[in-house]
Amino acid sequence: QAEVGQSIAWTVRIAGDGALEGFALPAYEAPGAAIYDKDPHLVARVDQGRYASAATFRRALVPTEPGRFAPPPMKLVTFSPSRAAYVTHELDMPAIEVRPGREGTGEITSFAPDATPEELLDEVDMAPRPILRSGRAQAWRLTGWLPAALGLTALPALLLWLWELSAVGRAWWDRRQVPIEVERTASEVVARAPREPKARATAFETALRLAIAERPDDQGLQDLYDDFLRARFGDESIDRDLEVRIERAVRTHGEDA
Repeated sequence: QAEVGQSIAWTVRIAGDGALEGFALPAYEAPGAAIYDKDPHLVARVDQGRYASAATFRRALVPTEPGRFAPPPMKLVTFSPSRAAYVTHELDMPAIEVRPGREGTGEITSFAPDATPEELLDEVDMAPRPILRSGRAQAWRLTGWLPAALGLTALPALLLWLWELSAVGRAWWDRRQVPIEVERTASEVVARAPREPKARATAFETALRLAIAERPDDQGLQDLYDDFLRARFGDESIDRDLEVRIERAVRTHGEDA
């Protein structure tokens, strides 16, 4: 029982193996009463690698009208690691008969036994937690990490250099596959073209370039060179018919058999 204007102490105690720093009770409204929150009291400790915390939250309910005051249950949502899900807890409140009285009497009535958060810690089934140590903060030493960090910074440039080096090596190998002297004619290049497809295509392209250099006004030779490029770098392939056309074209300049 209580009177209108009488403060009713409402105490909520929470204990467990989770951190309560920054935790606050959810907003609560109860028709027929005013609600006032007080500062919570939190404690925590680590014992042999196990962590536990407890907190006491205090609220004051002040009935504003006579009659039967039935506060609705308060819901608390916590995360359960064992269930890997959020769990909703309901705190049921007892009904209170409110008698007419003088507002602002300042009297406080509590319906819960008193217990400190420190006493609640003894009831916690403490789960393993990281061991917390006090002392001076220390920054990581960078001596061992500095060479690795510099190496990672230089890695893109190194990869680019290796790629360029491999490109130069491939070009050198291609030249080795098609040893063409400056004094060779287009027909000689075709006659000595290797069988390896890539090197053979390079030889035929070289022959066409030599022929075009000798006959820059030969439009048919230029069209044949365009067909060759489409076949080499397009979706087609350099077949034997195209090779025969090139062989005939490069031999028409003073070498008609």
